[in-house]
Amino acid sequence: MAFISISMAGISLGLTYFTYKHSLKAYYLTLAYFVFTSILVIFDDIGLSDIIVLIISLIPIILLIKDRAWYLQLNPKIEESQ
Repeated sequence: MAFISISMAGISLGLTYFTYKHSLKAYYLTLAYFVFTSILVIFDDIGLSDIIVLIISLIPIILLIKDRAWYLQLNPKIEESQ
């Protein structure tokens, strides 16, 4: 169990680094990672701690979707002018 936790922390760290570098693949992998962890929490026995972990997993999903232009380096001003 400790190995899995350390592996997940390493994956999170790697995805954070590559998402910060504006990698398209890392953005979608990070989004999938948080969706996957949220689904795992939902299929577990729901208790107060599970709800807190679910909220902690949903906040990055919402922020990643809200700020996707920054992560993907999309410029809406250029798209509107064409």
